Amino acid sequence: MAQGVVTGARLICQNLVLAGTIHPGPGSRCQTLTLRPGADFQPGALDFTDLVIDPGASLSLTEGLTCRTLTLKGSLHADVSASQRITLTSGSSFRGSMQTPALTLEDEAALDAELHIIPDNRDSEPNPED
Repeated sequence: MAQGVVTGARLICQNLVLAGTIHPGPGSRCQTLTLRPGADFQPGALDFTDLVIDPGASLSLTEGLTCRTLTLKGSLHADVSASQRITLTSGSSFRGSMQTPALTLEDEAALDAELHIIPDNRDSEPNPED
């Protein structure tokens, strides 16, 4: 695997797998960002929709993280808001807070979090006939 540093480039891609350092230029975005061990980046500098943190990769954030889906296979310490789903796979570790309409927690995943599971239909009125 090649190693290096990308600085100042405007990145627009479908899937980005990161195992090094990146300091992208303004307007950089991707659909899915996958972090591997050794990945180093500032989340605010790169827009992404879906985040995957691979086994052995670790991310600790002092600011909030917003995405559509989060698939955690490594470790994450952050406050996360996911509009569709958060999945913690076996062997993963999460600490912080989560807000999402759907949470999948596999056996052997470690979770130390404040949870806010808010269904997509939270604005709808309950039907008294149900």
